[in-house]
Amino acid sequence: LILNQLIQSSSSKHDVQSGKLSDFYIKEAISFIEQNYMRNITTRDVAAAAGVHVGHLHRIFPAETGQRIGEYLTNLRVDKAKSLLMRTDLPSSRVAALSGVNSLPYFSRLFKQKTGMTPLEFRRSYAVTKTRGDMATNYNDLPPKRGEGESLIL
Repeated sequence: LILNQLIQSSSSKHDVQSGKLSDFYIKEAISFIEQNYMRNITTRDVAAAAGVHVGHLHRIFPAETGQRIGEYLTNLRVDKAKSLLMRTDLPSSRVAALSGVNSLPYFSRLFKQKTGMTPLEFRRSYAVTKTRGDMATNYNDLPPKRGEGESLIL
């Protein structure tokens, strides 16, 4: 009886500590993704930044966020693209690049899959409710254009 209580106590302490550690890993992973979504990042990069084995991250990330790592990254990229389309008049190719997608046809397909509209349709639907004066014309707060040798993939 005492041995069973010790085992249960030890097991529940480990679960609590694992939960806290998992929360830490998830926060680190999300932070890395949010700071690097515009780059060509892999799940291994995310795991390394979070300080956790990639297999473990694959298990805990969906349990905590409800999304796989790739889904989270894709949804973040689409959200960033939506924001750029709403607040700038940048061409779709630049929006795609700033969102971390290096192919305009793929970006358009992905955007439509996630939103039900092409980037142009989305911008036009937003323009109906906002005037062009509301859009940013100073692009100093946007990331710089990528160099020739850089590539970003999803």
